[in-house]
Amino acid sequence: MARFRGKHHGKYRGKRKHHQEGGDYAGLSEVDWILIEKYLVEYRTRAFEVHRQSKRNHGNHHVKHQRRLQPYSDKPVVIDAHTFAPLTEDACRRPYLDLPTTLTPKQRRKIHSMCGYLDVYHCGAGTAEDARGSTDDATATKQPTHTRRIVISVFANGFDFVPDIEATNDVESFPSRRCRPWYYSAHDNINFAKNSQANADSLHPDQFKQRVHAIEIEKNQIHKFVRYPETSIRLTVDDIDMEALKATDLSSVPTPIGVPWMLVDSVAKLKQCINEIVHGIENDGASKVSLNELSFDLEMHNHGSGSGGGSSKFPQKGGLRTCLIQMTANTVVKDYVIDPLAPNVWDAIPHYLGPLFSDPRIVKIGHGIGGMDTTSLHRDFGIVIVNAFDTFEASAVLLHGKKGGLGLAKLCKHYGLPCWQDYANLKSQFQCSDWRKRPLCDDALEYGRYDVRFLITIRQLLLRDLVNKDLLGGRYYDIYQSIDSMQGSDSITNARDCYTQQSRDSSAFDSFSDCTRSESDTTKNDNTSESDTNNGLGMVSDNNLTSVIKLIHASELPSFYHVMKAIEISQKRCLKLWDGDEGEDDPFQHASLIQMIKQSKKNEGLGRFWSDMHQILYIQLAEWRGRVAYTEGMHVSEVCTLDFLVHVAYRLPQNRREMRRHSYFLPVLLEDKRLPYYDELREIITSSEAFLSGQSSVSSANLSHEVIFYPEPKSFRRVALRVLVTSAVVGVVAMAVTRSRKR
Repeated sequence: MARFRGKHHGKYRGKRKHHQEGGDYAGLSEVDWILIEKYLVEYRTRAFEVHRQSKRNHGNHHVKHQRRLQPYSDKPVVIDAHTFAPLTEDACRRPYLDLPTTLTPKQRRKIHSMCGYLDVYHCGAGTAEDARGSTDDATATKQPTHTRRIVISVFANGFDFVPDIEATNDVESFPSRRCRPWYYSAHDNINFAKNSQANADSLHPDQFKQRVHAIEIEKNQIHKFVRYPETSIRLTVDDIDMEALKATDLSSVPTPIGVPWMLVDSVAKLKQCINEIVHGIENDGASKVSLNELSFDLEMHNHGSGSGGGSSKFPQKGGLRTCLIQMTANTVVKDYVIDPLAPNVWDAIPHYLGPLFSDPRIVKIGHGIGGMDTTSLHRDFGIVIVNAFDTFEASAVLLHGKKGGLGLAKLCKHYGLPCWQDYANLKSQFQCSDWRKRPLCDDALEYGRYDVRFLITIRQLLLRDLVNKDLLGGRYYDIYQSIDSMQGSDSITNARDCYTQQSRDSSAFDSFSDCTRSESDTTKNDNTSESDTNNGLGMVSDNNLTSVIKLIHASELPSFYHVMKAIEISQKRCLKLWDGDEGEDDPFQHASLIQMIKQSKKNEGLGRFWSDMHQILYIQLAEWRGRVAYTEGMHVSEVCTLDFLVHVAYRLPQNRREMRRHSYFLPVLLEDKRLPYYDELREIITSSEAFLSGQSSVSSANLSHEVIFYPEPKSFRRVALRVLVTSAVVGVVAMAVTRSRKR
């Protein structure tokens, strides 16, 4: 097997290990990347030459001596641990070439960026699915089986022959013009800077003003909950029955397989969903209680990352869009999966879901809501969560906040969910899937329901353990041991207040933690299962203590330090709202632009052809992107990425086919031929000083910019039709000749 090795290979061997976990080299050395670039350039050169040679031979059938390209070798080319196909004449004659499936996602992103500047069409293909392990055999090895790879081609239509090409055309998969974020629509309307096309279906500016004013009131309520978390506790509703929860785990909670559910894909179904959550369902097995607990989760897609420039190194947060909302409540034994992309549902969500999420009497339960849930609800629908409980943050408090919280699958395992492995398998398969695609498969919907099905019970179990953490920790535990009997609630409260006051001191809390760990080692019950101590969440068990304290009244919860800490952090996460600028890169600080400028000053690499005229064009393109985003009421990353603009300013493409060399699937607004934005972009390019002066990097670098097409094989129908037509003509001519002779 042929191996590319440079004379400085040993010099850079140490860098491979340094960048193994990430960084500029994405696990490969600098020399390896030079060799990969050399491989891509060689493929481009040979594929163009083979195409030209076949055209010459097709035009002149009397050529006796044909020049045959000499390949490096008929053996595969190995660069690091990746095996690339040999660049034989047959390989270069095909419509596309497959790159190794062993490349990591970071390496594929870097190769995508590299191909864009080398005049090579590139696109993702195949799938990457982890093999599901057996739930019975814990030692079963999981071998990832995937065909995920990059396909490259020099032909504009080369990917038409790829059977499993990646379906990432945003024009068909996400209705971006119909599902506009509430935040941008409100901003445009409040400033009265709207046009008829962008805001024809928008609400009246006064309605947006009223909602923005209501959000400020809701934010003040959240600030109050953060400063005084005890004010979020609801009397009688938040009582903790310690005796009932002592033997409770998730094994008694119905799984998604055994629970009815509804796919909410219309406004009528959305109304039915809210009515059932608020008022309950007759004869569904749930006790008839008022709505006070609502669990929810969101599935999103980074719409901006697919908008013309999938080679961007970092995902664009501004391009995140909500694609699915899952909910269930304490009033029903039923799950609801809301499809915001269904017709008219997106605009109806603020009206029907907004009052539930802003009601402080209903605690909203989520897992890791501070990640993207709170910002997405605010950005897309103008919804603010008032009074929340984050199970991720609560588990982090149980772990002293040193290692962060537990993932939901591990939390379900810890609290005794028998089918936790099924949930973990679904999570590994669908957590990062493309949630824009419709229809969604049954397994994806089942995974979404898993995310909310157990949250209400997990909250109760976490509150139980947070209470136990205070009851059995430090001074309060010593005080309890010194008291023979604590039957009155006053004595319990006084003792707990004594512990709480001292536990707020960090040094004292550290000593309490050490004391608790030593005591837990010596007082652990022999019947405690292994799952009770997994991940550091296992609590000390004391039969005497739990027999004394059977019920924790809601009025007593403020004296439990760790309970208040978990509630305070959960409420603080609700303040993570969308500010309009999050995820927006500074056009003048973008990594691709800075790299071009540095290389131009050193007169090396691709940047040696970058001039001040290209810089001026890039600034004009960035300003155009901002204007389009403002007109369409969307984030700038949804128009196109800055990588795409750098490439356009560098290559000066004149049509869509040339633009596809950077990203095979162009941005939505440029693909849609009904919109004027492609013509505007082309006008900016062709009227720029860089274009008029002929300073295209293509001509300077002597790289072929010719758009060529792979010759499609003649179909059988076309050949048969031609034969029939020819036969008919010959028959008519023969008949005419015969008749003329008879005359």
